[in-house]
Amino acid sequence: MKYFYLNENSLSGEIPQTVSNISSLLDLSLSANMLEGTLPSNIGDAFPNLQNLFLGINTFQGQIPASIGNASGLGRIDLSSNGFSGQIPSSFGRIGVLYYLNLELNKLEARDDGEGWEFFHALANCTSLMGISVSNNQLEGVIPNSIGNLPTNLTYLAMSGNKLSGVVPPCIGKFQNLVTLRLDGNSFSGTIEEWIGNLTKLEKLYLRGNNFVGTIP
Repeated sequence: MKYFYLNENSLSGEIPQTVSNISSLLDLSLSANMLEGTLPSNIGDAFPNLQNLFLGINTFQGQIPASIGNASGLGRIDLSSNGFSGQIPSSFGRIGVLYYLNLELNKLEARDDGEGWEFFHALANCTSLMGISVSNNQLEGVIPNSIGNLPTNLTYLAMSGNKLSGVVPPCIGKFQNLVTLRLDGNSFSGTIEEWIGNLTKLEKLYLRGNNFVGTIP
């Protein structure tokens, strides 16, 4: 079996251990059910050929297993709208072909002292990355300059609905292919700097619900 689609049903309970025996899977989609519990700690080892992983809109909890980085062929990962907690694993950076990562609407953490932000530095290895959302989590503090390590072909970047503060790093201006930038619903301060003029392909810009001051550049 290569394709396992059971999304948009009324499935409940935990993912059966027997699913881990289907090591030939390319696509695993269990989105929009009522599944719960934690993900198998060996999920990346159990599905070494996986290309698409869709587990959004369930009630999974616990940490995202670091072993997910061992599924080196993953292109799309959607773990949104669950109850995942803890830090975002740096092991995502081992998935060189990753181009879409959706972690929004969870309880993932990063602290003002810099702990938990290492994933930005790691994702620099994902040279195909085009879209990432970490919106509506529990990310705190200043966005580290390591965000500038993300690939310049990024078209979608969403960090809305967190507890982010300080100024927006000017290095965001290097992502000249951005089509959508979401920084709304945080506590950013200072002025909106000239870096925004570098985003010549930008179509959607969300900055509402912050503490920006000064003139619009």
